[in-house]
Amino acid sequence: MACFIMCYHFLFWSNIHFSSADFFGKIGVYGVSVFYILSGITLFVVYNNKLDFNFKSIAVFAVKRIFRIFPLLWFITIATLITSKNHFSFSTILLNLTGLFGFIKPTAYIGNGVWSIGNELVFYAFFPLIIATQKISKYLFFVLTIFIFSIGIYFAFSCLTPQKSLSEQWGVYVNPFNQFFLFAGGVTIAYLFEANTTKINKGYLRLFLLVTVLIFIFYPVEGDAINIVSGRNRIIFCILSFIACICIYTDNYNFPEIIHKSLSFIGETSYSIYLVHPIVFFVINGFNNKFTHLNYSIIIGISIISTFFAGYIIYRFVEKPMIHFGKNISLKYFSA
Repeated sequence: MACFIMCYHFLFWSNIHFSSADFFGKIGVYGVSVFYILSGITLFVVYNNKLDFNFKSIAVFAVKRIFRIFPLLWFITIATLITSKNHFSFSTILLNLTGLFGFIKPTAYIGNGVWSIGNELVFYAFFPLIIATQKISKYLFFVLTIFIFSIGIYFAFSCLTPQKSLSEQWGVYVNPFNQFFLFAGGVTIAYLFEANTTKINKGYLRLFLLVTVLIFIFYPVEGDAINIVSGRNRIIFCILSFIACICIYTDNYNFPEIIHKSLSFIGETSYSIYLVHPIVFFVINGFNNKFTHLNYSIIIGISIISTFFAGYIIYRFVEKPMIHFGKNISLKYFSA
């Protein structure tokens, strides 16, 4: 998904525009939606047996999330401030450095694509409550999930209108409560399927995944991207995203070692790839416009390679050390 979004942006910034009928027009939107679903799945798997609704447990969760998310968020924010020609107010900079823009003003993000990180931080704030609800009663958990889904349906049918473009309603779309049901859906998927993966026929799963992807690609829709994030189509594309994630989560792939390592590399660096690719492109494209004047296909190729390289460097020397540091801090100050 990170790679698809990167390619979508590189093509878009190269003056190749997509409608909601195109694959990249769809994946450019729903790639982020899948991020949210996967985030919900992953956090439930990792924290379901670790996270309790008390200060010490929530503090450990918060510290680990802070050191996982904020170092790269700060890096991208500062890099954008240095390279961007736009002027940002002190309050906007402060909201981005503290991560509070998702809670207070979701449109006040600085880095390209950072709005989704603001949403994610809001989801983290509610995650301990979701886990606690699930441990108290499965019925209460499903009531909460249905309530969160009803908010998403309300946004799709009442807050977003196909009479205006997505760009005109961007502030509504990036509201974290318009996206929260995706994260909650990921948590629900992990809750329902975690203990049942061995009972599902893998051949049927892969066939179902293929059919789901084909429907996603060829489902008839056209025009502005608002047509795939509002009304009935919002429900259809979200269901397809949920089904695809269920199929992949409950399957058990055994790839050859070289493919496994390549996919692991992309997975580990996906957060960096997602956030750093706009800066890489704008720097390379700016240099090209001023000095080399190469065509866009070459610039896109150079930008993709450079993004993978930058993503690895950032993961290796920024993200990974900070992840370990966060774990050490949580053990030192909040261990039992």
